[in-house]
Amino acid sequence: MRDARRMVERFHDAGRKVTPQRVAVVEIICSSTTHPTADMVFADAHRRLRVISQRTVYQVLTDLCDLGEIQCLNIGSGAARFDPNNDRHQHLLCDRCGQLIDIYLDLDGLLDESFEGFRASHADVVLRGTCRTCADDRGARRRAPSRADSH
Repeated sequence: MRDARRMVERFHDAGRKVTPQRVAVVEIICSSTTHPTADMVFADAHRRLRVISQRTVYQVLTDLCDLGEIQCLNIGSGAARFDPNNDRHQHLLCDRCGQLIDIYLDLDGLLDESFEGFRASHADVVLRGTCRTCADDRGARRRAPSRADSH
């Protein structure tokens, strides 16, 4: 979990006002492990503070990205997702439930000699498939007897 207090200090240091709305969005994104969309952050923030707009949430998320505090992930599955984990990492995306999971792959040596002279600064890797929960659920449904079997 990222340090929300440090992120709020970054707002202040960058000359931005520290409002209850900004603090709420920072706390939500810092405590998230789900890589939420802006709409998900807004829904959570609105439950906490009735006085917050979608525009404010979008602006705070944009500011956090601009400050380098969070990453905006466009993974080709709809709305952008926001990731407070700034470590060098990649993602697993479940095609069934949409869960996005942080993984750490060893990318050193990924490029062979045919890419001689190219120096990679980072890699955006999203492995798509089925998460364990969805795979287990699918298997359980397949094994469960149908109503016709019980008569």
